[in-house]
Amino acid sequence: MPRKDPGRALAIRHLLGVAEAQGGVVRADQALEVGMSRSGIRSLVESGAWRSLHRGVFLVEGQPLDLPARMWGAHLALGPSSVIGGTTAGRAWTLLDPAIPVRESISVVMPDSASRVARGVVIRRLPDPQSLVHPARRPPILSVEHTVIELFIRTDDLGDATELVLRAFRAGLTTPDRLWAAAERRARIRGRSALGSLCATGSRGATSPLEHEYLTRVAGAHGLPPARGQAPDRVFGRRAYRDLRYEPWGVIVELDGQRGHADERGTFRDQFRDNAATLSGAATLRFGWIAVMGRACLTAEQVGGLLQQRGWAGAPGRCGRGCQPGSLGLLRAA
Repeated sequence: MPRKDPGRALAIRHLLGVAEAQGGVVRADQALEVGMSRSGIRSLVESGAWRSLHRGVFLVEGQPLDLPARMWGAHLALGPSSVIGGTTAGRAWTLLDPAIPVRESISVVMPDSASRVARGVVIRRLPDPQSLVHPARRPPILSVEHTVIELFIRTDDLGDATELVLRAFRAGLTTPDRLWAAAERRARIRGRSALGSLCATGSRGATSPLEHEYLTRVAGAHGLPPARGQAPDRVFGRRAYRDLRYEPWGVIVELDGQRGHADERGTFRDQFRDNAATLSGAATLRFGWIAVMGRACLTAEQVGGLLQQRGWAGAPGRCGRGCQPGSLGLLRAA
């Protein structure tokens, strides 16, 4: 009966520990360092115990080919200067669905001077991607802020790009100030002004595309006073949030996008929330996409008129030519 080699067993345990720290993936040189032979590695691959991901990079037996494994596989194949970015980083930060489709390529950022390539990997080149990484995450990955920026500039639909940025704010993954500070470090950003506008309205409480448009087209363009976004409240003893609250005057603005307002239960919840506000002495105005995008001037007039009724000393201003605040009649319906 052959004697067990304790040194080899220890080396294999060490290799498995390395694989565990790398999403179940190892490089050939890491296996060779613990005493495995190239023929032994080849036998493991041919038997199906190990799976070849890239040249000299393998998924060890029993490990799933999930997002971390594919990220590590790409990084080990491309070398230490490679950084996970793009859609893959978006999935890793849960800005996008973390379940990666089997046929989706891994997105990696490399320095301009790097020439390596790997199958199933899409490479974008930047001057110094290492300066944009999160300081603690492994494999190296763009920080949340730079991931948001990369996805923002590569998303052609402005609505989708807006939702992405505000989703990062809603989830607490970053803040408007941190995102804008990261943007200011980069020389070129497509849509910089739009991103700046999103950060500005995010600082004022916008957590959805409709709130962003309200704060930009209605409140900001017409000089309405600041409102508190996602203001906490109590409704019949339960914690609730108001989209926007003009606190000194007890005026609440609720914005009805498609989400959360498409069923009877959502409608019932909103009705009772509005009723509770009325019982407490506050007043609620509710607007949707048409009011904000197509009737911004009238919407500003209605909000401003209610604020004036409750003591606001100001008045809505003109957003441009053709805007005549007050010409439609206070609180007059469209």
